[in-house]
Amino acid sequence: MRLVAAPNPGHVYTSTNSGVMWVSNSASSYWKSLASSADGNKLVAVIGGSMEGPIVTSTNLGISWMAGNAPVSYWFSVTASADGNKLAAVAFNGGIYRSYLTPTPHLNLTTSNTNLAVSWLIPSTNFVLQQSSDLISWSNITNPPVLNLTNLNNELYLSPKNSNGFFRLVAQ
Repeated sequence: MRLVAAPNPGHVYTSTNSGVMWVSNSASSYWKSLASSADGNKLVAVIGGSMEGPIVTSTNLGISWMAGNAPVSYWFSVTASADGNKLAAVAFNGGIYRSYLTPTPHLNLTTSNTNLAVSWLIPSTNFVLQQSSDLISWSNITNPPVLNLTNLNNELYLSPKNSNGFFRLVAQ
């Protein structure tokens, strides 16, 4: 399990092994609030208290950070969707900032017994799984995916006769 923490003041610390070991990065400030995508890869942080600051984000587990387009403000709290593509922040004056990035879902293909297991992180946009044998004509796979609450992945198991070809996710 990936974790993120930040003392106030201090650096942002991340852990990829449930908190056994922590790594500090170069982001140091008076952090008011941190949020993370479900997989821990995308992070968002705001400066708060008596300091104004930007909303900063990281898409690589906190290795590098960049300020977004949000106004500099006295931030109170920030949150992120499971896929990290929707962000919301609340300022001390009551203002609310929202940001939405077009998600780029990634399909994971693995074998499970004799079936093909197809999974993808629950994005903030609904997607339909499609299949093609020739990359020209695509058809929706009508089996509904099952939500795995352990890793927040949609999962679908296909029998061997239905697991040949190409797969993609298409926004609804």
